[in-house]
Amino acid sequence: MDAKAPTRWWVLVNVVLVNVIVTGMAWNYLIMFVPDVVEDLGIAVSSWGALWAGIPLGVLLFSLPAGAAGDRFGVRAALGTGLLLAAAALAARMLVDGPVSMFLSMVGFGLALALVMAVFPKAIAQVFPASELGMANGFAQAGVGIGLGSATLLAPLLSDELGGWRGLSGGLAVASLALAALWFASFRNPPPQAKGPEGSEAPAAAGHASIRDVLRVAPVRWIAISYALYMGGYLGAVGYLPTYLTTSQGIAPETAGAMMSLGPWSFTLGSMILPALSDRLGRRIVYLPGMILGGLGLFAASLTSGVPLGLSIAILGFGTGVVGLLFVIPVELPEVGPERAASAVGAITAAGFLGGFISPVIGMPIVEANAGVGFGLWTLCFVASALVISRVPRTGPGSNA
Repeated sequence: MDAKAPTRWWVLVNVVLVNVIVTGMAWNYLIMFVPDVVEDLGIAVSSWGALWAGIPLGVLLFSLPAGAAGDRFGVRAALGTGLLLAAAALAARMLVDGPVSMFLSMVGFGLALALVMAVFPKAIAQVFPASELGMANGFAQAGVGIGLGSATLLAPLLSDELGGWRGLSGGLAVASLALAALWFASFRNPPPQAKGPEGSEAPAAAGHASIRDVLRVAPVRWIAISYALYMGGYLGAVGYLPTYLTTSQGIAPETAGAMMSLGPWSFTLGSMILPALSDRLGRRIVYLPGMILGGLGLFAASLTSGVPLGLSIAILGFGTGVVGLLFVIPVELPEVGPERAASAVGAITAAGFLGGFISPVIGMPIVEANAGVGFGLWTLCFVASALVISRVPRTGPGSNA
């Protein structure tokens, strides 16, 4: 593992930059320009949701093949291709002339995200020792939080300089292209059959065989269920909470927006602290209380206002900073290891976005009829995500996985 020392921090810097700019900012910036986008495209505001759903739909549809591609062709090619696709999708977004082309560009960006999200945990596992896997993946996830938070702060400023949302789309396309060039120039795949974090060795299989193999591993299925529950609770609740705060709690939209912005920043802090703590204590023992804490923060946010509301949203973000551990545990399973990590993470990601797709459809009518019941169900999703992980063998410090 000493031979990895000169390169591992550079790989982590690359991954963090990718998550800040692509997985964070390039995904989230359009929410700041919804009135401009719908006017430009000549559609009703009510049609925006269908366009916005194109990104998670793309992730959902392509996560399984993206993971298989990561294991079949290697991290360098898969993640680099994901960045090139992101650049192409953002450039196409700059040129769209109607809702159909906009939707296709959103789905294309979801395909790019599927490759990036499935592959970066494998990249980290190939260069970091087991004693630093939680910390490294946590910092990578923190990049997402920084990107999401920065999008709301910087997008209006950058768009003024670049000529609106289309110009900003082009600027992010150039940034994605630069990240692809940097990745291809700096990353080299390690030799095949590399040992896993605890000396495991799981030969990589090609294509559908790799997906089939990881889906046969019971802990991978439990992790997938856990992530589906988390994403269902998170996307359902966070998608409705700002509306609930303004319409039911009577909070000014500016205040609600400022309160909601605490979520990504506290998530960033939680991602930097809690996964690193798991390098000392173990993965499950940190994930379980962290996710439950996030759920309690969510439920409290539905009941409070003022300073307690801000504190509740901060607790929600900080606690859910443990979610990156769901991408660490598969790497540490002997049946998976780094060699099948991308396929496992791809399957887990697909399950998560399926949960995130279903939850708002079921939850929105419930929460509008009875807010307490709706937010209670989303809170239970967080608690269930934590409890399901108890079905997964211990990994990390002191385990035999």
